[in-house]
Amino acid sequence: MITYEVRLEHDPEDGNWNVTVPELPGVFTFGRNIEKAKAYAREAIACWLDVDEDSFEIKPTIVVSDEQRELIKQLKEATLRAQESQDARLESMRTAAKQLAAQMTERDAAAVMGISHQRVHQLVSS
Repeated sequence: MITYEVRLEHDPEDGNWNVTVPELPGVFTFGRNIEKAKAYAREAIACWLDVDEDSFEIKPTIVVSDEQRELIKQLKEATLRAQESQDARLESMRTAAKQLAAQMTERDAAAVMGISHQRVHQLVSS
């Protein structure tokens, strides 16, 4: 099955996502959102080639500006840092729960930690 690259580029003036298909220079369409743009791209390709919409695949590529690319990069980096911080927090909670539960009941450990006794049990058991 053949796959066509579908390039989607946001037009800030009208809010539409403009669609081009590099392998088929005459195919142009647009959609009000990414999902609609992809659906209309499939329809436009099928019409252009006079084939069924299920007879090919599309590979959407969202085109963004350098500024938008930098924002996305910063978001991914922040997300990674947040995940690392969350992992460290969980490990600290696990360590504290295990050490406290070894010295007192899980319910008392929960009261000291400010979490439920069920959560303490989960942490101790993991």
